[in-house]
Parts: sequence; structure tokens; C-alpha cells
Amino acid sequence: MRSAALLLAVVAFALGVSLALGAATATPNSVVVNADGTMTVDGAPFKIKGIAYSVVPVGETERAGVEGDYFTADYAYMWHRDFPRLKAMGVNTLRIYSWGEAADHTAFLDTCTQYGLHVFVTHALGFARDHPVRTVEQQQALAQGFADEVARYGDHPAILMWSFGNELNGWWLGFLGDFNVAYSCGWNTRQWWDNNGCILSTTPECLVAQDCIYSHYFGWIDGAIALAKQHTTRPITATLADVDNIVGSHPTTDLLPRFMDNMAHFDAFAFQLYRGQSFYSADGTSYFSQYGAEAGGKPLIVAEYGVDAMNDPCGWPENYYMQPCKVWSPGQNGQPGGTDDTGAAFVGCSNPSLPCRKPGVSAQAEWDASLTGEIMTAPHTLGGFLFEWHDEYWKNVETQDFCETPSSVADVAANTAGIELGNAYNKTTNSAGCTYKAHITCGNSDSTYHDICGYYLESAPDQYVNEAWFGLNGVVDCGDMVGTTHHLTALTPRPVIKAITVVYGGEGGAAAVQPTCAQLRPCYQCVTGHTAQEVAAGQCTAVCKQLDVVQPGENGSTGGSDSSTGGSSSSSSSTGGGSTGGSGGSTSSSSSSSGSNPPVVSSSSTGGNDGGDGGVDPSGSAAGLTPALTTVLLALLAAMIVV
Repeated sequence: MRSAALLLAVVAFALGVSLALGAATATPNSVVVNADGTMTVDGAPFKIKGIAYSVVPVGETERAGVEGDYFTADYAYMWHRDFPRLKAMGVNTLRIYSWGEAADHTAFLDTCTQYGLHVFVTHALGFARDHPVRTVEQQQALAQGFADEVARYGDHPAILMWSFGNELNGWWLGFLGDFNVAYSCGWNTRQWWDNNGCILSTTPECLVAQDCIYSHYFGWIDGAIALAKQHTTRPITATLADVDNIVGSHPTTDLLPRFMDNMAHFDAFAFQLYRGQSFYSADGTSYFSQYGAEAGGKPLIVAEYGVDAMNDPCGWPENYYMQPCKVWSPGQNGQPGGTDDTGAAFVGCSNPSLPCRKPGVSAQAEWDASLTGEIMTAPHTLGGFLFEWHDEYWKNVETQDFCETPSSVADVAANTAGIELGNAYNKTTNSAGCTYKAHITCGNSDSTYHDICGYYLESAPDQYVNEAWFGLNGVVDCGDMVGTTHHLTALTPRPVIKAITVVYGGEGGAAAVQPTCAQLRPCYQCVTGHTAQEVAAGQCTAVCKQLDVVQPGENGSTGGSDSSTGGSSSSSSSTGGGSTGGSGGSTSSSSSSSGSNPPVVSSSSTGGNDGGDGGVDPSGSAAGLTPALTTVLLALLAAMIVV
């Protein structure tokens, strides 16, 4: 009996530890970055066919509320809306950008495993203003936080890789500035043309400052990766922006070859690349060959790429001197540009040979498909993540070009007309404080409004980037919410979906049909009407699995176009985002809603790899445990009986 009690205690301890940590039990599956620059998963060749999966709904923002963390069981209705469509498109890996360190994400990872999706997890660091790194203690705290997060999930089978931060070498985040102060490097954070700035500069003075700041900075990042590697066998990297000559054709001044020794623990390099319609230049030189010559044999991950679906006249060559932007609703109100031709004759830029001559969704489909095809066949490359799954309105809050005193949307037409009369938005008067090529309503904090905030970029199809329009899908606000959160959003696919399905080798078909608001509601109401524990235990699995295949509905979900053409609200009363496809405007609420309950691991779960919708094992293993762990526990119980 003493032996039986001991064995029973072992079983209880095993369950208790898993529940307490919310971490996945280590599994024998493997992810290996090979010496030849390829990747294998469980011994089979693997190419990342990825999508940037940030799913902030209409009416919410990443800067408040759950801060972009829609990866707890509270939001399972989103995954069931998306995962069947992603698989039908041929996607095999999601890149996520942020989740709260205090929350449990096992249900999300388990659901990914059920649908055969892997995850590239970005450990968000935000801005230096929120997480300063001016002291060694502050630097160590952020590195330890990353290691602790990796330890929580170990080798969960859904996790493909980890990334320490996003765009960490972007000076706009403030981390480089903190290191400049901490180590007295004398690095001028301005652009090379602005008062002897060091960004993109190769002057002797700036190279010396770079030696100081980047050796310390990349060394810190590398140390964080090394610390996290104590807790997982998964490859780890840090995602970097394509700025400040990090890769090029000048190895004596390019950052990557100069600081390779400071990044020894990186398993691959992950760069976000927005270089135009092709990674190949007119003379045949490719970014991939430049990278291969400077990367020391380590493979590349294209962590972001793609173009937005808005054709914004503000960037057109004939409007080069337009400052600020005077077209406030492209494709509407008699204005040129826009996303697509909705029946009236589309008006593009004047040069018929330029991509700005086409509707935005057409250029998006062509460019994204071309870029994806190049990545899939590129040497030294593990794959890439197309940006992004659906439009996110909150991205109008902070953009590169903005006005310190933005116009209200209600007054934008009048204020635009007044620019020529010398009002506050006139570039000479400019008492509104508008930067170059700003839309005068920007930044716009109204996350229910599909604004066109962005910035000039010569390599974009229309030479303008509209931050809230990168989605492969447009969005429709269904009108449902719980309090001020859990805004239900339906998606309307753009032509790029079909184009990428071909490149990724997806099956398309019935599983590709996007559900309408009405079709989404049963799953949504079940999830928001139960606690996170109940959802993680599988309470809503049956009803949500009905979304795997749906019949064509009414929100434009079967077509290849988004009915919104810019500058429009997506509320149920708006014509900008299409019809709600159901009884929009209803509010779902429940006293037991997961919106008011912290995510907790289900008592029926080991916090591990049950492979079901947040806790239900499709193989039928007992108590929602992984097959491997179930086998071990059954063996222990059998031994108890024998004893």
C-alpha cells in the first residue's frame, strides 16, 4: 500500500506541476536548423509558409485592454474563425507578436497542433519608454523574463521557434538610445542627412560609435537567447528591421558581417523586408545573395513582407509635392485611387505602366504572390511571413506621418478644402504640426474607423504605405461585444487569398469560405458565455468546430474583394465594410463571461498537449492529456493495481 500511495502521489504531483505552470509537457518532436541552411521538423524537410497573425478586432487596440493577446481560451472563437481558412490557404506557420506573460496560452497552442499549424512566437519588448535598458540590471531583467516565458512552454509541439523582440534594431523603439546613454557611445540617432546623424552613415565617427553601441546591444540580445536556450530545444532568434545598412554589399560597413561574433547564439537571422516588388534588382543581383555572402552560413527568415491593399493618391508621382495629403477617401466621394473597382470606373495614377494605375487589391495580389514565390525558392532561406492576416484599424493610432493636431473625421472634407486657403493644415502655415505626407486625420485613435494613415515609401506600389490596410482579408464589425471588449469581427477575403493559395499549394475549396457574422455567433456566444477554464476543457468545441466548413453567406465572404474602399467606418450602420450578414448590433453578455475571468488552466487538463480546442484531445485520450502522458499515467496506475 505504501508503494501504491507513493505512485499515486507521483501521478498527482505530475498533474499538479503541469497545472501550476500552465506549461506543455516536453515532447519528442524536434525542430532542427541544419548546417546546410535548411530546417527539418520531426525529421522531415520544412519550409515556413507563414502569415503574420495579429488579430486585433475592430473597436479594440493593441495599446490597451489585453494589448494584442488574443491567444488565451477567452478568444477561441477567433481561432475557429481563422484556422480552417489558413490551412485551406496552405499556411503552416503563424507568427504572433505579443502575449501577456501572466496569461496561459496552452489552449491556443493545443488548437494550433490540432489544425496542424506551427507558431513562431515573438516575445514582445515594446518600447524602451516602458522597459528601459539603461542599466545592467534592467537588461538582465528583460532577458530573464524571456527565459521564463520560454520555460513555461518548453517544447510544446506547436512551437516552431522563438524570437526575442520585434524590430529590435529600430531606433524608434528607444532601446539603442538607452544603450547609447548606458555606454557613452556618442551615437547620433538622427538620419545621416540630419545634423551629422549616424543612421545609414559610414563616416569614421559614426563607425566608431556603431562599434560601441552595436557590440553591446547585439551582445545583450545574444545573451538573452543563450539564457532562454537552457529551457527549450527550439531554435531561437531575434527579429530585426531592414535598416541602418544591416545587410548589403559592403561587408566592411554593413552591420551583420561586422557584428557576427556578437550574435553567436542566433540559430537564424530574421529580417523584416519591404524592398518593393521583387527581392531581385534589375541587374540580377538578389537580396538573398547579398545576405548569403554576409550571414556566415546562418539561414534567413523573412519575418515580414508584403504590401497594403489601398491605392493612395498621396504617393503618386504626379502628387509628389502634395503635402499634406489632400485625398482623404480614395475611391469614394469622387476621389481617385482606392482598393478596388466597385462599379464606377477606377481612376489610377496617370502613368499606365506603373502599379499605381491599378486598384489596390490587384497590386497587392500580384506583388504578394511574386514576393512569396521568390521566398519559397530562395537559397539560404527558411521561409517567410506575409503581413498580415486581416486589417487592423488600431494601426492608425501612431504612424510615421501625422499631425500634432489632427482633424476630426467629421471635419476632414472641410479642412482639406481649406488647405489651399491657408488653414492650419497648409504646409506653409502648418500650425497643426503635420509631418511630410501626413493625412490630416492622423494619428487617429478611433479604432472603429478605417482610416488611411501611413507614410511615403518609394518601394510601395503607390509609393505610400497605409498601415491599417495590409490584411489579406478586410474586416466587418458584427456589432457584438461583451462590455467594451470581445468585438466580434467577420472577414472578407481579398484577391490575394487565392493568389497565395496557389503559391503555398493550399487546397482552397469549401474550407476557404469565410463565415458570416451570423455563422460566427454560436461559437462566439458559447466562448464568451463560459469561463476560460470551461472553454479550455472543451465546453465549446462541438459548436465551434462547425465553423470548419460553412456555406457561402452574405458578408462578401466567398468573393475575392473587400467592399470597403477607404476612409470608412466599419460599424453596422456603415456602407464601408459590407453588410453584417446577420442580426448585427446585438450585445452578448454573461455573468460568467470569460471577459471577466482571468485565464486559468482547466482542472481536467495537464496544461500540456491535448491537441484539442483548448483541452479536448481529438484522439480521445483520458482527461484531455497528451497520448504520451496518458500512457505514462496509465502505466503507473496499472502498477498501483499490481501492488
